[in-house]
Parts: sequence; structure tokens; C-alpha cells
Amino acid sequence: MGDVKVDKMVQAVGNMYSNDKIDLHKGPGTFTGNLWAVEKIDIKKDVTVDGDATSGGEVKLHKDAVVTGSVWENTPVAVLPLAVLSYTEGTDDVKLKKNEALTLPPGSYKKVEADKEAVLTRSLKPAYHFILQICSKICEIGAISSNSH
Repeated sequence: MGDVKVDKMVQAVGNMYSNDKIDLHKGPGTFTGNLWAVEKIDIKKDVTVDGDATSGGEVKLHKDAVVTGSVWENTPVAVLPLAVLSYTEGTDDVKLKKNEALTLPPGSYKKVEADKEAVLTRSLKPAYHFILQICSKICEIGAISSNSH
């Protein structure tokens, strides 16, 4: 798994893990949860992390960036093996343009793209399996499938 990069932080909740690095850019905004990165964590101006930040390398805090919990630098973070999922790729593409919003229903998709400032939400039930490749502009999802367990 590569980098985890959030271009503009407003509000996010959950824990974030990267087998490489985490970059949280452009506040003001709050991430509520813990961060773990094998390589490094970079938290830009006006971003608050309401939780802990643990990194195998540096945790860089820019102007007015805050971590309310503990900051652990140069602390070994284990590489997590990625799950091997079996799925059938869908045939439909979904594309969200700037300022569009969509709650993505369960199903199989060929490609899902969300331009900057678009809002893509997934339903919490039923469960989803995601295969993600995060790019500078788009998020490609190989499969989103309903799961009964």
C-alpha cells in the first residue's frame, strides 16, 4: 500500500494506517482517530489530529498543526500485508465532478473517480470490500460488493 494523502482536511473520523507515509494537507480541519505510518507522517497548517500519531520516522507538524494525543517518532510500525480479495470487476464507471456528491450503493464498479472538492460517501451497511489505488486526483475502486458477514 502506498501513501495516504488527504488534499484538503475538513473533518474525518476513524483510524488511518499506511505502509508508507501519511500526508494531511490544507486545514482548517480535524481528523479524529489515530495515525500509524511505517515511514513518516506530515501534518500541514491548521490541521488537528484528535488522537495519537505513531511513525517509523518523523512526525512533522507544520504551523498551527496539533496532535492532541501522544506523538511517537522513530517507533517501529509493522507493515500490514494486504488482503487478497477475489471479485468480478463491474462494467459501470462512476465519476463525480467538483462540488458533486454521491452516496455509493453496493455493487461492482469498473472505475470510481472523484475530483477534488467532490464528496463520495459509501453506505455503512451492508459491508464493503475496497481495492483502492489513491492518485493525486482520482480514487479507483476495483470492487465494491455487498457482503453478508
